Amino acid sequence: MALGLRLAGGLALGGGAALGCCLGLESGALVVTFGVFLAMAPAMGGASSAATGELNFDLVNDTGSDLLEVFIWPSGRTTPRDEVLFGQTLGPGEVVEITLPNRAGICDHDLLFVLEGGETIEDTADLCATDVLALQR
Repeated sequence: MALGLRLAGGLALGGGAALGCCLGLESGALVVTFGVFLAMAPAMGGASSAATGELNFDLVNDTGSDLLEVFIWPSGRTTPRDEVLFGQTLGPGEVVEITLPNRAGICDHDLLFVLEGGETIEDTADLCATDVLALQR
């Protein structure tokens, strides 16, 4: 399944191995539509900031499937961090707060999501600029 990253401003960026997409305009913003989106809400009040030494955001599972594993690591590293759900399942519509150490002040992170049935979704996000990541279909 193809993947896209939808930013709060309406711009969608493709990620992973896109199998196909559509290009169009939506409310004057360029939108690249893929099968799955990672929606990001902008950080309000700097809650998710490299300056704090931590990255804090809510992860929302809007896929309609159980989210089994989430791996997050700084972009450019070859190996992922530990799995951040710690063996728990995030059901459809459920939300979990995630706090990651960020002593190096790195904002761009690679993301790997594993859904029920073995489907994987990969993308990159600026975790300093968001309070909410919503994985959507």
